[in-house]
Amino acid sequence: MMISTISRDINADKYGDIIFGGGDVEVTSSQDEIALINASHRIMSGDGDMIKYTLYGANLRQFIGQPITDNLVTSMKASISQCLTEDFFLSGQNIAITDIREGGHSVYFKISVGTSSSFLSDRLSEINIVFSTVDGVRYV
Repeated sequence: MMISTISRDINADKYGDIIFGGGDVEVTSSQDEIALINASHRIMSGDGDMIKYTLYGANLRQFIGQPITDNLVTSMKASISQCLTEDFFLSGQNIAITDIREGGHSVYFKISVGTSSSFLSDRLSEINIVFSTVDGVRYV
């Protein structure tokens, strides 16, 4: 059984209080790590994914079924940028988006985010995704 391979998890007591155990949950105060984690969530989210924030996310799934063109890639990059900057979470100076097309059905995006001066050269500040006109978006 797969359950026998799990050694740690987040637990809750009978009052609903969360119990962190096993040391596999980390807290960070690094602005670059916080930016990366939040940016990843925003990029992979879409309209309606968050109940209180219905317009949260890049909503890349709206582009499924459309052929990959210059205009589509420009629109996708604009959606990614907007989801990271619209509420002043990051500024445009904290984001770099590079696209690489593969055929007419998919495009890879390397999205660098961070607040330090080295975020563009630090691979730990990258979010790598691929968008397919058939499968949608996923991490690579």
